[in-house]
Amino acid sequence: RLELKLNNNTTLTADKVLLSVGRKPVNNLTWKGININEEKGAIVINDFMQTSCDKIYAIGDVTGKMQLAHTASKQGLMAAQHIASRLYPEKYFAPQEPLNYNNIPRCIFTHPEIASVGYTQKDAEEIFGDVIVGKFPFAANGKAVAMGNINGFVKTIARKDTSELVGMHIMGPNAAELIAQGTIMIVNKNKAEDIDSFVFAHPTLSEAIMEAMEDLQSKSIHKI
Repeated sequence: RLELKLNNNTTLTADKVLLSVGRKPVNNLTWKGININEEKGAIVINDFMQTSCDKIYAIGDVTGKMQLAHTASKQGLMAAQHIASRLYPEKYFAPQEPLNYNNIPRCIFTHPEIASVGYTQKDAEEIFGDVIVGKFPFAANGKAVAMGNINGFVKTIARKDTSELVGMHIMGPNAAELIAQGTIMIVNKNKAEDIDSFVFAHPTLSEAIMEAMEDLQSKSIHKI
């Protein structure tokens, strides 16, 4: 048995610990007469999934990027669009923006669920300098209380100089579903004060996101 003592003196116990991290690309192709660059076993690609041989594209785990199914799906769409724009330039346009892997949500389907998008607080501080952090517990969320599932929180991270949201992290009920809202906000470069014009339905779990965003401005009125 494993016991984990939290800062609030709560003790969590578990019978087993699953360690499942790190994957290596399965790339056993023989490139006869073709120069395909690789790095640590992964195929090197550019912003539009082209390899060092520009007529060959690669997507998915073999590229060594964020190894998630939805990442591979988006890579595939961008590769197809880029190929179509080369074959039929009068009909199709090449992707205008490279894929920003930092804006792709990461989800862990445990209990409670964990989801994240954007930068962690540590990374944000290293890149942007001073940041502001908002946090709201599900224990103060009406829907979570009604569900009897109050463990967890929503954490928001914004740049201090511009108040732009650069990270959101959720642990709790339906975290993998809720993180999509954080993805939209980060991609749209929403600022902390933008939440003032948003209205969230009540009672919903998403209100925890609203409160965590309001907490960036010290405006969360239900925070405990």
